[in-house]
Amino acid sequence: MRTAIEISLYPLSSDYVPPIKDFIARLNTYAEIQVTTNALSTQIAGEHQPPAGS
Repeated sequence: MRTAIEISLYPLSSDYVPPIKDFIARLNTYAEIQVTTNALSTQIAGEHQPPAGS
């Protein structure tokens, strides 16, 4: 099953850009997911394995 989510991070301090860029960089280390970033959010998509026994 393919799953897609959209994440928006909102600044809680004036120095918000570095943590957001770090988070997106860490997402990009996972080859099994597709990460798409735009000015307002980041979309993540990939194959989802349901828990065993579901």
